[in-house]
Amino acid sequence: MSLFIRRSTLAGTFIGIVLGAFYSIGGALMDALVSVGALTSSGTSGLGLGTILAFGALIVMPVLGMTAGFLISFAAIGFYKYIIR
Repeated sequence: MSLFIRRSTLAGTFIGIVLGAFYSIGGALMDALVSVGALTSSGTSGLGLGTILAFGALIVMPVLGMTAGFLISFAAIGFYKYIIR
């Protein structure tokens, strides 16, 4: 595996970790505000299934970013080798 693919995969993983953290922290903050009554919501009573899904994003988003980084860089290398010929 080339260095370009490794670096792209790591970059995608890092971006996924950052986005997953932002998503889950934002979701937890909104659920906490609904729970204490600072915000009103018609569809939720506070902490619940949405919080579990938000923290699940901490695992899923890095995996998706890593997969996307690998596939995009793999395709880019294949396209580059095709053009070079």
